[in-house]
Amino acid sequence: MTDRYPAAFKGTHTPMLGLARFVIMAETDAEALTIARRAYPLWHRHFHHLFRMHGTSPAGGDRPPQFDQIKDGGRGIAGSPATVVRMIKAQMQEAGTNYFVAQFAFGDLTLAEVLRTVDLFAREVMPALSSA
Repeated sequence: MTDRYPAAFKGTHTPMLGLARFVIMAETDAEALTIARRAYPLWHRHFHHLFRMHGTSPAGGDRPPQFDQIKDGGRGIAGSPATVVRMIKAQMQEAGTNYFVAQFAFGDLTLAEVLRTVDLFAREVMPALSSA
């Protein structure tokens, strides 16, 4: 799909093609994954609450209930700065996208956990992505 989309512009301008992911960062992959595994199920429960209440499903179907399922499917990224850079670069290249949107706050993440992710992302991930 991302290969065909730019052709529709016929050279008028470069279309913006984005990639959105849940992102949680820590100093180590193991610590980030532990935090994401704790936080995501609460987000999932709240996201699906009204759909369950009204007997419907979100567009595109239900989201997986555990973080490992979205991580393994590429929609969630948890890790150290080096891991996050590697995963974003690989996914953007594979998808043919030219910008990235991160969801840093979800589930029961604490303010400190979110701010640590934002700080690591700004200090270590963004410079690595902008130089790519």
